[in-house]
Parts: sequence; C-alpha cells; structure tokens
Amino acid sequence: MTRMEVELIELFEEMARKHFSGHFTIMRFSTNWRASFVTPAEYENFSESYVGLTLAHAVTTALRAKYLIVRDDTINQKLDAIGGLYGEPQIASK
Repeated sequence: MTRMEVELIELFEEMARKHFSGHFTIMRFSTNWRASFVTPAEYENFSESYVGLTLAHAVTTALRAKYLIVRDDTINQKLDAIGGLYGEPQIASK
C-alpha cells in the first residue's frame, strides 16, 4: 500500500466519523475498487458505491462526491493537499 493510499483511507475514515456515523466500506473486485459511506446489506446496495480502477481513485471519487453534499472544507483541503503531494489518482491506472 502506498503512502498516498494510507492517507486517503485515513481521510475517508475521518469523513465517515464526522458525517456518516463512522460507516464506510471499501471493496476490491477483480476489475475495480468500490468505496462508500454505507454498509451494503444487499447486492443492490453496491450501486450506491463509487467505482475506481484503483483504490486511490475510488476513495477520491467518493470523497469528492460526498464533499458536494456535506461541504466540509477541512476534508476538501486535506484531499487537495494529498493530491498536491502525490498527484490526483489516474482513472486508467492499474
């Protein structure tokens, strides 16, 4: 696991604790990753997760999407700082 991935997961957990009662899910499948602030109870709930070809991309996509809802500038600034240090995750990375 890269340092960027560790920092993104820490930020993901912080967002979950502050805005989603601590709930989050990160899943790896054979072709992609999924990240969500809900605990999927059934297969249909997987559609509520954000998809990325890499762990970093899925987590970043979820954080950016949920920022639009919760408007937590602290989280957004930390995400920008991580992106500034490591570069934004690439969609096509494998």
